[in-house]
Amino acid sequence: MKTLMLMRHAKSSWAEPGIDDFDRELNARGRKTAPIIGAWLVEHKLVPDTVLSSTAKRAKETTQLVVESADFQGEVVWEPQLYLAPPEILLEMAAKTEDRYDRLLLVAHNPGLEHLVATLRSQFTAFPTAALACFESTVESWAGVADLSQWKLTELVIPKEL
Repeated sequence: MKTLMLMRHAKSSWAEPGIDDFDRELNARGRKTAPIIGAWLVEHKLVPDTVLSSTAKRAKETTQLVVESADFQGEVVWEPQLYLAPPEILLEMAAKTEDRYDRLLLVAHNPGLEHLVATLRSQFTAFPTAALACFESTVESWAGVADLSQWKLTELVIPKEL
């Protein structure tokens, strides 16, 4: 069984006009929310085996706060292609995960994540900042991640609702 966890970066700051989108940092709310998701992962016994994250500053900060609060001891793979990636690229990157890992946390951006979650659920789902969607599948290899019919939503975590 494989578990694919999709997380949108936490709330970012717009305080510095003119700063490049890639370089935007988290705001205070984002710095507070990301660790809550890490604690949720621990509480629900879903700490990932590996993490794949966008290299945008807000995604990196989110990832670091989540893995610290989850006491994650594994490897974080920083992937530049995840920045504003469409669903196809998100799946392509997930497919490269080593099969020895059963739980993958992928941290990226909308609209790609929102579209992927909606596609996997077969229904539109708003995907706000720091949201987490957990899907399970009986696929044995991450190479089969693109077989969308194989994934079942098990958890949809919206930070405002915690």
